[in-house]
Amino acid sequence: IPSMLYGDEVRIKQVVTNMLTNAVKYTDSGSVTLTAKGERVAADQILLRISVEDTGMGIRKESLDDLFHSFKRVDESDNRNIEGTGLGLTISKHLMEMMGGKITVDSVYHKGSVFTVELQQRIVNVRPIGVIDFAVQKQLNRRSAYRQSFIAPDARILVVDDNSMNLMVVVKLLRDRIKALAFDVDGVLSSTTVPLHPSGEPMRTVNIKDGYAIQLAVKKGLHIAIITGGRTEAVRIRFAALGVKDLYMGSAVKIHDYRDFRDKYGLSDDEILYMGDDVPDIEVMRECGLPCCPKDAVPEVKSVAKYISYVDGGRGCGRDVVEQVLKAHGKWMAEDAFGW
Repeated sequence: IPSMLYGDEVRIKQVVTNMLTNAVKYTDSGSVTLTAKGERVAADQILLRISVEDTGMGIRKESLDDLFHSFKRVDESDNRNIEGTGLGLTISKHLMEMMGGKITVDSVYHKGSVFTVELQQRIVNVRPIGVIDFAVQKQLNRRSAYRQSFIAPDARILVVDDNSMNLMVVVKLLRDRIKALAFDVDGVLSSTTVPLHPSGEPMRTVNIKDGYAIQLAVKKGLHIAIITGGRTEAVRIRFAALGVKDLYMGSAVKIHDYRDFRDKYGLSDDEILYMGDDVPDIEVMRECGLPCCPKDAVPEVKSVAKYISYVDGGRGCGRDVVEQVLKAHGKWMAEDAFGW
């Protein structure tokens, strides 16, 4: 491919981004592959061919004709939980046609799809692109460090968007304010199933990845609290061993213990993330700055949460939020992350 072509960079990027986004959304496992090729069709013209191949759910043969229709999403019974309006491919098709190109699809149901765009471009610089060194390119594109221009601690921000993924991004951008995290145990840091010991004592199954993340957060200077209605001694021993000092066991009214934790360290509500999964957690979630919940939380809790983890309780949802907070602080993959 020549190193410089004459065309609509913004629109081509929009179309390719849409193809990549769709491929990622509809591929649960396997791979997504982007390929770009050029075929010389005249002395100063090239046929640019860009393909995105995935190993996703694929499309039924009888559904292919509906693929580029406005507001039409094919195989909705299989993808009802996937965000989208059904406009992306329609817009991409129109953009390609306006540029004199086309977009095609080849798909095998339950095996994957290949979306390809073809359009003719004028050659500006015939010198080939050659091998792209992404490490060097990243260094060249590196921006100067962000410099804060103002502070507005009392500002309240309303973000309105019909796409939950966009709202999630905004929430993540605000995570660098978090200085403390508090967790419920049952249904959050342990699974929703509680085995019973022959003595009648309830036992918990906890997630190793949650444990690693929590002890790392403690090392990095974040305040961690456990606020649980349970009184099991094994729970106290487990989290004390991870370095958690604020253990509120047998919490009858969680909002009281939450406020005690907050006031003990002179924190504001906006600086605290709380993760709960059931009705007793709602009062705290309404007061804290960043209420979160596992994927399998009850509907009442999900309606309050600003972030819903992609995993269920007891399966790493604690690791999910701790990792994101530490990344926002730039403290995730530091030297001391490689040990306990």
